[in-house]
Amino acid sequence: MRQRQLDGIRAIAILSVIALHHFLFPVGWAGVDLFFVLSGFLITRILIQTRNKPGYWTKFYIKRAGRILPPLMILFPATLALSHHIKPLGLLGYVLFLGDYVNITSYSSGLLICLWSLAIEEHFYMIWPFTVRYLTRKHMAQVLIAVLVLEPVLRVIATHFVATYEPIYYLTFFRLDSIAAGSLLAVLIAHPKANTLLKSWSLTLCLIAIALWTILASIFGSQFDKNTNSMLFNGLGYSLVTLASFGVVAHVLVKEDGWLAKILSIRPLTFIGEISYGMYLFHPMIEATLRKLSHTGFGAASAAGTRKLFLIALPLTIAFCWVSFKLFESPIVKWSKHKAKELGRQQIDPGLEHKSNLILQ
Repeated sequence: MRQRQLDGIRAIAILSVIALHHFLFPVGWAGVDLFFVLSGFLITRILIQTRNKPGYWTKFYIKRAGRILPPLMILFPATLALSHHIKPLGLLGYVLFLGDYVNITSYSSGLLICLWSLAIEEHFYMIWPFTVRYLTRKHMAQVLIAVLVLEPVLRVIATHFVATYEPIYYLTFFRLDSIAAGSLLAVLIAHPKANTLLKSWSLTLCLIAIALWTILASIFGSQFDKNTNSMLFNGLGYSLVTLASFGVVAHVLVKEDGWLAKILSIRPLTFIGEISYGMYLFHPMIEATLRKLSHTGFGAASAAGTRKLFLIALPLTIAFCWVSFKLFESPIVKWSKHKAKELGRQQIDPGLEHKSNLILQ
């Protein structure tokens, strides 16, 4: 059963990212961390539920491919058609899910820049299914907590070796904590005691993280900003965003009848949430096209013009992505789910089948 409040969170996340790119919301990049927490939770929950079932690997990767590849099948040809400056090596990197690395090189493309987060997710999900398959819940939780503790330490250490914020912001090594937090939520939420604690403290946790962020930003100003590449922000900033994202996702999951879950479940938000993946991928292309047509430049110097474009770009992005979702993406997603179930039935463990035959006899 689809949890509508999670679509509402997706809507907040994508609207934050798009607002950031139109100079309307400076911390809109945190929307990506919301996506990471949601992805970690949903994928880990599915993996835990299916880890002892036949076709575990096949079903997971077929459904994963069916979900993420269709929009990319539109995005890559469209990028080639619209951009005459994209470098072949850079395009190859994006195609191979190495966008996080491409973005810190001269081969990066503004039309494909958002693929860095998709690359991080795919790197995580190449390894994490093995962990879920073979470790107990307790050991999974220990691994995830270790990631949450080590990531800010790695970022602080790396601050001494990088000149700009981009490597720490984009590279997988430094950005796994939000996905790990979502995965940890999937592990904890099924435990009665943990579930009770989440009901009591999840929203408070989110509010504490936001309050600490506000206080630090007020005291340290520009030093507490990802663009400054400071030890302070790299050590605390990303972790506070992860904590706030974890808190809000946990709260709407454990309190489905609460006021926040109800607000996030209203139809306008859930509609945007349903097509948020496509919006995330396609909005740079639509924005760039509008900039060319309106002769609006790029960068902070054209911030005023970019803000005005938001009123046109957002409805166009929604319309384009709804058509793509309905006519192209959804049929492939449904086919992949059907194919995964079919292959899962074909891969029934012979041992289990033998036991079933003995019972029938």
